Amino acid sequence: MLEDLLLNGIYPVIPDLFRSSSLKLRAYPRTLTYYKIKKEFINELHIKETEKVFDFLNCSFLVGNGSIMLQPTGWVLEDHLKESVAIRSFSPFAKQMVLVVDGTDKSVVGLDIYG
Repeated sequence: MLEDLLLNGIYPVIPDLFRSSSLKLRAYPRTLTYYKIKKEFINELHIKETEKVFDFLNCSFLVGNGSIMLQPTGWVLEDHLKESVAIRSFSPFAKQMVLVVDGTDKSVVGLDIYG
């Protein structure tokens, strides 16, 4: 599947990050919980395009801010999330990654990446 996406010119992290077109912005305050991703449990994925993307993120965001927050859609905090192409692709380059989870429905509202 990854090879098919790459052959069609689609960087596989993008459809993984944005699994849904619905943003579901809440009108009420959220109770957020932060979960550090334990990299030792992630089966790293090495895609050459990710190195270029991470170089861009590093130069554009991480050097000045130390982190970047992505807002995935359609993610729910479940064990199989460790198989996410995005998490697996960024794992070799990120010093730390944190999931930001809405406590009411376990939806992942943020992926913080620290360089």
